[in-house]
Amino acid sequence: MKTGNLIACGMAVIMLYACSSKNDGSYNRRVSLKPHDRHVKGYLAHALEVVDSSFLLDYKGNSSIGEGTIVVRLRSLGGGDLGDYGLKDGNNGPLYLTLCDSAGVPVAGFDDFASEYQGDAALKDLLARKGGTAAISFHVYTYDGRRVPAYAATFVISSRKMVKQVDTSRADTLYYPLKRDWDQVIDNFEESVDEYVRLIRKAHRGDTVARREYPQYLSNARGTEEILVNARADHELTDRQIRRVIRIQDRLVEVAAELQGI
Repeated sequence: MKTGNLIACGMAVIMLYACSSKNDGSYNRRVSLKPHDRHVKGYLAHALEVVDSSFLLDYKGNSSIGEGTIVVRLRSLGGGDLGDYGLKDGNNGPLYLTLCDSAGVPVAGFDDFASEYQGDAALKDLLARKGGTAAISFHVYTYDGRRVPAYAATFVISSRKMVKQVDTSRADTLYYPLKRDWDQVIDNFEESVDEYVRLIRKAHRGDTVARREYPQYLSNARGTEEILVNARADHELTDRQIRRVIRIQDRLVEVAAELQGI
């Protein structure tokens, strides 16, 4: 169970809705971007650099939500840690792309694009091949009808060290401290997904209130799923609980098919 599973399924539903709505402010733009600085920042600065070229940002969305993807070719400088936890944790990262203007100033309103976890194996292989190159995909989601401004022209890439957390310091202890009731956590996950599905159906029928509300429930579900992903990685979930989480995720696939008319 990867952190990206729910996100991908949920965004598939949203983008299906975006394509099927005639008056939702649908938006699609492709922008050619160049690296403002070819050096990768952060802890992988000694190991990776960006190939000197232009790369295409594909961004689409509607008046509520959007997503952008850009594939960047990186070159290995050698010396990376093949045991890097960030390359095997099942989450996006450890590379992050910042959208910038021609002077290298970050574009306001856009979170950093995270390298997709599906590319972790390619990154690990790249670190082992000095001089080799690999195409790495970066992805971002936006809300509130965000659009790529005309002045977006460059990007920079940074790396952030990921460290496996233990119970005493894990972020999810803020929500489920010390001894957690995982059935209750899964109940919360299910409630968020059910409410999201209910609202996306209403939004599909033209309900403007539902259109504004459903992104928040997707965000809640995404955060709870990340907690459950960490719990499974730490062997804290039973087989029964894992099956239940997967069944909840399946509801997103079902509503995507429903809205597509399959």
